[in-house]
Amino acid sequence: MAQLIWTSTLFTTNARESAHANINRNGCNLSLLAAITKAKEFDKLQWSSAYTYKKANVPESYRDKSPLQRTIKSVKKTITSESINIEEQERILRIENKKLAIQKNKNDELEKEIML
Repeated sequence: MAQLIWTSTLFTTNARESAHANINRNGCNLSLLAAITKAKEFDKLQWSSAYTYKKANVPESYRDKSPLQRTIKSVKKTITSESINIEEQERILRIENKKLAIQKNKNDELEKEIML
């Protein structure tokens, strides 16, 4: 495989799976010569589309996958994760404070009973 083709393809199986479905739209159960001709036409169309998209600066998806955007998303996930941990810790502290208040009340009542 040429280096240009290798670096141009995605590193997921999505492109391969969709290519398999797309090529079968052009015909099934063809003779060898017809299949080769159809595959050549299909490849030409796919490369033409890819070249046009690249030339027109059309992204491969609507999501922004730039390094900056990935860094921003990572930081947001970290902040969200930390805030969830902080919220969970605050919830646990509130519960512990309630338990301590209940225990203090019980201790105060016991002290009163002992004093009597």
